[in-house]
Amino acid sequence: MNECLGSVLELLENQTVKPFEIIVVDQTPLDKSPKDFYLRFKSLTLKILNLDKPSFSNARNLAAKECKGDIFLFIDDDIEFADDFVEQHAKVIIEENVDVVVGAPDNF
Repeated sequence: MNECLGSVLELLENQTVKPFEIIVVDQTPLDKSPKDFYLRFKSLTLKILNLDKPSFSNARNLAAKECKGDIFLFIDDDIEFADDFVEQHAKVIIEENVDVVVGAPDNF
């Protein structure tokens, strides 16, 4: 888990538009989480929430409740994306005046 999440957080560090906040709902048992894992991502504004019982929908709902921004983007811990991933999602939401974007084709 942490290797995949680490890769995603590294990709977020290199975005053309920096995320306002990043909420991680960590569902790893606390006794199995590597100590100080999140410290290496000091350039990101991270908020770490722990969920006792793994649940895809509960994790997303918890993150949505904690989100301070008007636009939020759910990202799983096992995906790869381009450096303009955040920018392209925001662009579609603003230009198309929509509330939801699912996926992002490479050719906007």
